[in-house]
Amino acid sequence: MQRIKKLGVQLLYVMFLPFFCTKTLVNKWRRKAYALYVIRRLRMKPGYNVQISEDLYIDPTSEIKIEPNGTLIIGKKVRLKEFSKLVVKQNAKLVIGKNVHLGRHVDISCWHRITIGDDVMFANMCNIHDHQHKFDLKSSVRHGECDQFREITIGKGVWIGCRTGIMDGVHIGDYCVIGANSVVTKDIPAGCLVAGSPARIVKCEKVI
Repeated sequence: MQRIKKLGVQLLYVMFLPFFCTKTLVNKWRRKAYALYVIRRLRMKPGYNVQISEDLYIDPTSEIKIEPNGTLIIGKKVRLKEFSKLVVKQNAKLVIGKNVHLGRHVDISCWHRITIGDDVMFANMCNIHDHQHKFDLKSSVRHGECDQFREITIGKGVWIGCRTGIMDGVHIGDYCVIGANSVVTKDIPAGCLVAGSPARIVKCEKVI
C-alpha cells in the first residue's frame, strides 16, 4: 500500500512538473519585462538623472518614484522584493550600490542624499528617511513640510534586520549588523553589531 501511494505521488509529480516549470519561467519573464518597463519609463522622463542597471529585479508590487531634477543611481544585481518603495524628491540624490537586496515593505525616502554601498541586505519592513518634519507642540504636523535634511550613508556589506529605522544624518560603517527592531539615531563605526531603540553598540571588531 505504501509503495502504491509512493508511486502515485511520483506520477503526479511527473505529470505536473512541466506546468510548474512553465509557471516559473512565465513569472521570471514577467518580472524581467516589468523591470525593463520601469527602467525605460524613468529614463525617458526629461529633467531626470537616472542610471539603472538592466539586471534590476523589481517585483510588480514595488514602485520607484522620482521628481524632476532628482538623481537615482542603481548598480548591478539589485533586488526590490514585494511592496518595496523608493522615493527621490526634487533635487535629491539616491545612490544604491551593486548586489543590494531590499526585502518586503522596505521604504527608502530620499529628500536630500542617501548613499548605500555594495552588498547591503535590508530585511523586511525597514525605513530609511533623510529628513524630519517640522515639529511644534502648538500645531499639528503637516505632510510634506520638512525643515531638517541630513545625509545618510550606509557602508558596504551591511546587514540590516527587519523593522529597523535609520534616521537622518546617520553614517553606518562597513560590515555592520543592525539588529531587528532597532532605531539608528547615531553614527556606527565599521564592524559593529548594534541593537535596540535607540541602537547601541553590542560588539565591535576591527575591519581589515
